[in-house]
Amino acid sequence: MTTRNKTKRSLMRRFAGVLLLAMLAAGVVNAQSEDQDNPTPLTSNVITGEGDGKATTYYYSFTAGPGDVKVTVDGKTDNYSSPLRVKLMDENGKDLLDVYVVANNPSKREVGQRRFVRQQKVIMSVSMNDDAQVKLMSFKIKLDDAVAFEGGPEASGTSTPDAPGGSTPTPTPTPQPTPEPTEQARVTTGVNHEDSNRNGSCSFFVCAELLRTLTRR
Repeated sequence: MTTRNKTKRSLMRRFAGVLLLAMLAAGVVNAQSEDQDNPTPLTSNVITGEGDGKATTYYYSFTAGPGDVKVTVDGKTDNYSSPLRVKLMDENGKDLLDVYVVANNPSKREVGQRRFVRQQKVIMSVSMNDDAQVKLMSFKIKLDDAVAFEGGPEASGTSTPDAPGGSTPTPTPTPQPTPEPTEQARVTTGVNHEDSNRNGSCSFFVCAELLRTLTRR
């Protein structure tokens, strides 16, 4: 085997390894839990998924409140209508909100809202029924207002950005213009300048006369 072929095979192995890692990472990111005790923590306020006509329930978790939480559910099937249910529950499984959509083609939408008096963890379930006539169902769920997600800020509310380092920037002082000299200052300056010239001239003549006197001797 030539050196060129060895290099080519080595590069192909590296590429295959990188591709495998990327696929595994994508599988972890797109994983949807079917265990209510271990829901998938949400990192975004938009959730999308698909079903194939078999009974399935996915579980997610996020933080809600204080304030209103708006849940918008869109459901679409390839042909026949089929129910899609989205529920919000507390950690003990108590129902807090139930949004029921009869998914069809074109897509159908339902909106629900719940007010939370305090911040709490919420479990969201997305359930699709067993329906042999449905080959593909897609859904989209959007959470708005008083919601927060793992590793991200709240989806609602506005805040004033802080300066770098968390401190308030000190305003730059406006430079003041240099005042014009008064008439008296101009006169005084002129007199001093003339005196200086006069003194310089006198010194020159005194030195010249002294030099002339010494030369004569």
